[in-house]
Amino acid sequence: MKIDYNFSTLFFVKKLIQFLLVLLVLSIAADFIVSNRIKKSNSYANGEIQIWKDILSGNVNDNLLIYGSSRAMVHFNSKLIQEHLKTSTYNMGIDGHNFWLQYLRHKKILKHNKIPKYIILSVGDFTLAKREDLYNSEQFLPFLCDFDIYKYTSDYKGYSKLDYVIPMLRYRGKLEVIYDFIIKEKKDVPYRIKGFRGMKRSWNNDLENARKDMESIHIQLHPESIALMKQFLRECQDLGIKTIMVYPPEFIKGQQFVSNREEIINIYNDIAKSFEIQFIDYSNDTMSYNKDLFYNSMHLNEKGANAFTLNLIEKIKEIEFFNQ
Repeated sequence: MKIDYNFSTLFFVKKLIQFLLVLLVLSIAADFIVSNRIKKSNSYANGEIQIWKDILSGNVNDNLLIYGSSRAMVHFNSKLIQEHLKTSTYNMGIDGHNFWLQYLRHKKILKHNKIPKYIILSVGDFTLAKREDLYNSEQFLPFLCDFDIYKYTSDYKGYSKLDYVIPMLRYRGKLEVIYDFIIKEKKDVPYRIKGFRGMKRSWNNDLENARKDMESIHIQLHPESIALMKQFLRECQDLGIKTIMVYPPEFIKGQQFVSNREEIINIYNDIAKSFEIQFIDYSNDTMSYNKDLFYNSMHLNEKGANAFTLNLIEKIKEIEFFNQ
């Protein structure tokens, strides 16, 4: 009996294609369901998903936005600012990341929301560096198919190129997350209020432990991030967005731990002068010498954050364009 190998091969290929198409459809459906459930979270990934959801859904309609890292997130009490300056305020601080991803948020804000009137840009020792790993990568899980997010995150050590294009692949190893949000329909309370997170913490030993390992740290600056900050400020000028640069309090011994800190501060001063924007530097403020206001050398606790915010509010009131 003669076997038609061509027919058998075509039959197999046809069945394989049908199977793959069914698998693709099921994967797309599962991805849609899982991603949309996770988007509803208020606390997963340290509350960052809540912020991304507001940005990408066009829910950011505030006059004053605060950009920065975790130092922005835990230092600028947006509720206090809103109450005292009588203008709607949202804290966009992104935990653990430098200006590269802070700019990504800015880009998506302009794309999906109204243009803010004012931006406070919180800067620090690490703002113009660029970390290698995609810290807290879970915040991008439900949004990974977005092209801008791919463009700004794909060069970090985090997701593979396939994670961005194959449905559900990025959720491998996330069974507990899927169970919490799909099966249990986990309910959670907001981790951040208008983007701010007050930290009810006392001083820890992070700085002391770091100094056991090294005498000081030299921060490797990222030229592309410096250029991007200048591009950002030009864009703000073109759009009529009034911008202030603020260096929040940093515990003095932490400042002394950074060997090239003077270079970093000089860069901020030069940028502020070049773009004719206000640079409010709290490096030598009395708050930077008060250990009781911090929970580590770079971050204020809730008591310190409120004291700093109220102090900053008074300085902002003196700026001409905030009174127009």
